[in-house]
Amino acid sequence: MLVFDGIIYQLQKNGGISVYFNELFKQLNHQDLPFSLLRYGSFQPDLVKDCKIAPFRNFERYRNANIPGETKIFHSTYYRNPASKNKTLNVVTVHDFLYEKYSRWEKKIVHTFQKYRAIEKADVIICVSDQTKSDLLYYCNGLQNKDIFVIHNGVSNVFTAGQDVKTFEKPYLLYVGNRNGYKNFGLILSAMENLHDYNLYVVGGEPISRYEQRFVKEKLRGQVFFFKNISDDKLANMYRQAHCFVCSAFDEGFGIP
Repeated sequence: MLVFDGIIYQLQKNGGISVYFNELFKQLNHQDLPFSLLRYGSFQPDLVKDCKIAPFRNFERYRNANIPGETKIFHSTYYRNPASKNKTLNVVTVHDFLYEKYSRWEKKIVHTFQKYRAIEKADVIICVSDQTKSDLLYYCNGLQNKDIFVIHNGVSNVFTAGQDVKTFEKPYLLYVGNRNGYKNFGLILSAMENLHDYNLYVVGGEPISRYEQRFVKEKLRGQVFFFKNISDDKLANMYRQAHCFVCSAFDEGFGIP
């Protein structure tokens, strides 16, 4: 039995890692390969047919996952190990090393401890890019006998050339995803002061910060629009109609957008 640990859906319903596993589940379904998901809480991805409800404990995200005894392959969605390994093959996907590069103090310490413990216990390590593999070998020791595979992120079939549905009148720049820290989103806001003929459409990411609210209100009123929880079809249409897509990040492990 192939079992996924669904802890990521307690941390984010939408986001890079949850999209990664949603696409993986979609392909497993397409190839008719059975799998189960350990579910914490009420949220269940539409793509998963077999969810096994797991009790949610205090600090669950940092604890080892209790897996069914018949599990042959275990793949955590966010750097966790099985509580009882036996003959279970333990797989971990490493997306990037941005915490190591850009975070500080407690946030960095807690994240790296959990990640490195998962990497150390893994039988198979998947890296989403050659850059991530290079960073893995730089930051982590003792991986000589590990099976490490570079498997690039895929893109949903909805993001293909298609017929535009014209819904936006003024030309716009499109930004997708989180905006904090290494994403350097403030640079785009500053640039928009010189682009009076364009709007900026911002999709997804964390709640609007006080800094963003103040900057938009004082300097970019009527130019910046934030979109939350939009469908993939609408996002694909926004990509097609955008004057350009903007990415201001200092670094990315892969970066689907």
